[in-house]
Amino acid sequence: CGNSTWTTAQAEKSALGQYARSIRTIHLGIDIQDYQPLDRSLAKQAFRIDPEHFVIAFACADLTDSNKNLSVLLTALTELAAQTPLTLITFGAGQLPPLNKAIRVIHLGSLSAPALQCLAYSAADVFAMPSAIESFGLTALEAMACGTPVIAFRTGGLPDLVIPGETGWLADEVSSPQSLYAGLHWLLHHPTERQTMGYTARQRVEREFSADLMADRYISLYEELLTP
Repeated sequence: CGNSTWTTAQAEKSALGQYARSIRTIHLGIDIQDYQPLDRSLAKQAFRIDPEHFVIAFACADLTDSNKNLSVLLTALTELAAQTPLTLITFGAGQLPPLNKAIRVIHLGSLSAPALQCLAYSAADVFAMPSAIESFGLTALEAMACGTPVIAFRTGGLPDLVIPGETGWLADEVSSPQSLYAGLHWLLHHPTERQTMGYTARQRVEREFSADLMADRYISLYEELLTP
């Protein structure tokens, strides 16, 4: 099984893929009770964020992982900060690089508790996942479950999650700061559409990416494999 359409395609192309009886996609799922939207204005207040700020969240296991393209995001945000007040919320291990002083940064370190992660996701107007490649994109899924639209590059498994214009924005030029900036700029200036995207994102997670649904799909697969 692949956890995304992209991962499944890679398995089908592999040397072992030709020997598989079948290869299919079963997406990762999350506990939709653990990850739920919180009131955005209250979440921002919890972090003492100016309500006039446009808030972007970024999270990964290791902030220094070059594949996660934090430097690309920071370049795009530097350009955006010339137009509007910005706050960047980050969480994950590792140190942040030097940042543009025009961007307020709230670095939360490593967060393992879903309740704290939900607070960070919900405080953001947009969750950014500018990775060069992702087999799936779990943090993007968590953000969507919290009602936050996602901006990402059209790469790897991310198109399985992010539906452009419905649950977020997919930038076509992978690892291009300008392509990422264009999406952020649009999202900044379309707050009504952004709010609708967040609502739709939550609905999509409930419908397609719950942990219960993932378990049911694996059970169905095992029953099928055990059938002579």
